Amino acid sequence: MTIEHDTNGLGGKIERRWFANGFGVSILTGPPAYGGMELAVLHEVEGEGWTLCYATEITEDVIGHLTPAFAERIAQLVASLDPAPECDHGRLA
Repeated sequence: MTIEHDTNGLGGKIERRWFANGFGVSILTGPPAYGGMELAVLHEVEGEGWTLCYATEITEDVIGHLTPAFAERIAQLVASLDPAPECDHGRLA
């Protein structure tokens, strides 16, 4: 696992975690996070880098209103997903 820390320019903090299965998570704390903390699932696209993934068995959107413990649990679930060569990177209808 690789971890990267950043800020969003609005006073919020971003932690991105990259997992060996080709997925990752972005955890935003502070403004403009939904409910103070949110998590998005990321997917690696070969040759293009990382992008949001809206089609996993975990979620179809950003998950907001999280506690640190719940965000950690979701991150563990993402890390345990089977590797996926493709992901629907658009929002589901």
